[in-house]
Amino acid sequence: MSRRRLRSLGLWALSVGSACAEVVPPAPWDEDAAVQAVPSPVGPTSPGTSPTSNAAPTAPPMGSPTAPPTAPPTAPPTAPPTAGGCVPGLCLVCGPGGVPQVPAEDMGCPSLDCSVFDDYALRDLDGVLVCERRVHLFSGERCVALGVCRAAATLDVCGDVRTLESARTASACETLVGCEGTTGPTPAVAPVGTACGNEGRCNAGGACDESIAQTCPEFAEAVLCGAGVHDNGDQHCELVGDAACAEVCTRFGRACLAAWAPDPEDPCVAGERIGCLEARPATRCRCTRGVR
Repeated sequence: MSRRRLRSLGLWALSVGSACAEVVPPAPWDEDAAVQAVPSPVGPTSPGTSPTSNAAPTAPPMGSPTAPPTAPPTAPPTAPPTAGGCVPGLCLVCGPGGVPQVPAEDMGCPSLDCSVFDDYALRDLDGVLVCERRVHLFSGERCVALGVCRAAATLDVCGDVRTLESARTASACETLVGCEGTTGPTPAVAPVGTACGNEGRCNAGGACDESIAQTCPEFAEAVLCGAGVHDNGDQHCELVGDAACAEVCTRFGRACLAAWAPDPEDPCVAGERIGCLEARPATRCRCTRGVR
């Protein structure tokens, strides 16, 4: 056998021996050690160990969802019911024990107009006419029953009355027309001949003419309407009479020049011309200023 072949056989034997040397024979059976090695089903025997358990897995606690809800939450009620089941609403509140009660006021009810009860009254304050308006204000009681609002304003809920000045005259030759009931005031000119100023009389323009009293001093006690010159050249004074003008002028020691039936609304405004001897409830008389 050649040396090369012997060398190959030697290497082969060496490799087989090394492989056999690495095989480890099994350890002898120890029954007591096997019993101690069986894991306990109750729990770990030493800290840090997590033995396998045959118990079923516990369910997650109630009330802890594993995923957020897909539907949005519903809106809360506007007024949650009370313990007694009462739900607050229009003209409805919940009293003790959840008993429904009617409140005096509820801002959800429609507003009420109390101005329908406003009225006017005329007062004379030392010769100045003042028109006053009585304003009725809402007292704030719009509920009449559970869930029922008051339909219209009434005096019992419009009883808060305030008096306000609506208008007043600036002089004795001004007046106010109306100012009564539900009719408001309207400024107007005082009747011609109305006393004003220092023994003056109001003229047709609404001004106080004090020259009439100075021109006709003998007729100062009468309602003077004017003064001037008659067609025949006689100076005269005109005044309001309560009988035939001949009789009226004679009372003052004067003579009658002409007479008229006065206007129903203003006695100083001449209406139908009449005779000096014709008796009327009211007349406009033109009397001479001196003894004729």
